[in-house]
Amino acid sequence: REAISLVADTERLRFLIPEYPGVKPPVLLAEEAQVFDQYSGGRLIYNQVNGADPVLHRYGRFGSKAERYRVSAEFWTQVKRLYLDDAEPFEGEFFSYGPRYKPAIPGPRQPGGIEVWGTGASPEGIAHAAEVLDVYLSFMSGPTALTGLFDRVRAAAAERGRRLRFGVL
Repeated sequence: REAISLVADTERLRFLIPEYPGVKPPVLLAEEAQVFDQYSGGRLIYNQVNGADPVLHRYGRFGSKAERYRVSAEFWTQVKRLYLDDAEPFEGEFFSYGPRYKPAIPGPRQPGGIEVWGTGASPEGIAHAAEVLDVYLSFMSGPTALTGLFDRVRAAAAERGRRLRFGVL
């Protein structure tokens, strides 16, 4: 089922939708987010999934883990800009698009842009999370392990002048 089909039956439920960076163009995903938020009143959250090789191969994505992180960083930066109605052209390492040629999609926008939640426990994953995510998620673990992981993520985010929120699955 499509998550948007539940919008009319809920008022406060937020929708955490998984997205593999780069499977869709950033422009398309930003427009889809604007439509979803128009109907839901701004309740969309993206769960960025850098994915496992077999899943990504099915979608035609064959980059290395390091490349996936670079794709993801560029992708989410552009999705967030476009969601907030940036109409300027862009030429990046992985994505390019021209100026917006149609009117903006009306409706509420989440202040500061669409939130991106996700994980990443390797040193590269933590660096990526600190750069890209708004909320860092971890699978349930013991308090000592969670504290250590969250402290590493918090420090990596602080090095980039960012502050993340945290959650446990």
